[in-house]
Amino acid sequence: MSEAELNQDTHGPRGPLEPVALDRRRFLWGSSALLAGCASAPTLLQHKRSEEGVRFAVIGLNGRGRELRRALALVDKASVTALCDVDERLLAREVTDTKAAGFDPFATKDLRRVIERDDVDALLIATPNHWHALAGIWGLQAGKHVYVEKPVSHSVWEGEQLALASTSLGRIAAAGTQNRSDSGHRGFLEWSRTQDLGRIRYVHAVWYRLRDPIGKVSAAQPVDPAIDHDLFCGPRPVTPVLRANYHYDWHWQWPFGNGEIGNLGSHLVDDVRWLTGVGFPRRVLCAGGRYLWDDNGETPNVSLSVFDYGSFPALLELRNLPLSPELNIGPTMRGLGSGVMIRYERGWFLGTRAESRYFAEDGTLVQSWRGDAGKDHLRNFSRAIRRNESAHLTAPLDDVVKSSATCHLANLAWRSGREATLAETRDTLGGIDPALAVLDSIPQHLAAHGIAPDALRFRLGGWLEVAPNEARFVGGEGFERANLLLKEEYRAPFSVPKLG
Repeated sequence: MSEAELNQDTHGPRGPLEPVALDRRRFLWGSSALLAGCASAPTLLQHKRSEEGVRFAVIGLNGRGRELRRALALVDKASVTALCDVDERLLAREVTDTKAAGFDPFATKDLRRVIERDDVDALLIATPNHWHALAGIWGLQAGKHVYVEKPVSHSVWEGEQLALASTSLGRIAAAGTQNRSDSGHRGFLEWSRTQDLGRIRYVHAVWYRLRDPIGKVSAAQPVDPAIDHDLFCGPRPVTPVLRANYHYDWHWQWPFGNGEIGNLGSHLVDDVRWLTGVGFPRRVLCAGGRYLWDDNGETPNVSLSVFDYGSFPALLELRNLPLSPELNIGPTMRGLGSGVMIRYERGWFLGTRAESRYFAEDGTLVQSWRGDAGKDHLRNFSRAIRRNESAHLTAPLDDVVKSSATCHLANLAWRSGREATLAETRDTLGGIDPALAVLDSIPQHLAAHGIAPDALRFRLGGWLEVAPNEARFVGGEGFERANLLLKEEYRAPFSVPKLG
């Protein structure tokens, strides 16, 4: 696809970074315009298509974005009218596939040109993490309905601005945490409301996802001419590419990604919050490191985060390493490679995307529910748009913002932490027995890879105290350093607006 083709739209050709001239009635740029327009926004931006079909744009087409575009084929009365990606090759591939499905989408590498269009009702945002909040806010300000992939923000502060926009502008705003639509999870949740399971003792969420190191480069890597690196960086400073694989491996570099805690962990933390009904934790601890790999990644590949909710602790355990060099399989928790275990007084729940089960105290299976990996998630979003009704959204964006923020708090604890031995980490954890058991299993795991337990060091952050009903720290060792990372610096013209 040529540059000329990419820059063509109904308004004529435009340069790759020239700001889009948007009608103020449709696009309330900036905080003052937003706040001034909130009162009239529901009338001003009244959705006119109701029971007609919903016209979707997919922004970000590698991996998850491609899956979303394909999933639209299963959504009643859905059409694809626009596609966007900074990589011309990915864009051309998806245009070809979308045309084969019977649509003729507008294509561009600049998401602003999608947001301005009148033939787009809803945005499916599957960009890298650092674009999620800004793309969502711009879309909502332009009167679009938005679906934002997890994590729905790259930092705590920008997530707060996204939540405000999602509740102030009369649009349907959903998040891509599809486990909330999973038939197994929902079956258990409905069943549990009629049962006396006793209090929650603790929660243990795991994802043992094997990964490889991303490689180590000693100098800036050339960017393929098909990729607009400036647009990729967007809100972040334009910096040299220090990773061998341009796509996906940004997950493990802090300017663009949030590591495994913000990647797979964002699903698990959202599961925990939704299934148990908690808000923000009272305090947070995170211990782990990037072990064995000498690469350009910056995030931990083994981590244990503990969220103290007062009435119970929730453990988030993530590992990317196999059991040993000879065994290319990961650990398990009660036979699970990924999932959530909720330990009640009278039994326990085990939930995965394949099946959810509840066991009695003696280990007897009481009930099970087949999972479907949330296959109805996009349909739920589309139905809410067509009915102009957000009450039945399975994953309201403003609530999932809190789940992403909780992941950010764990990352900030780890990033602001210090080096600690196993003994020091055990002492810090105190008497939380389930967390101590997990912590003690890590040296056994790493010993199989040649790291002696007495030489093992963690980066340990916490306990950091969290403000009531707010994602910021108010106490604990290094909490001021952690709070400095709640908000990032942004680059014009891609600055996340302050809305509240």
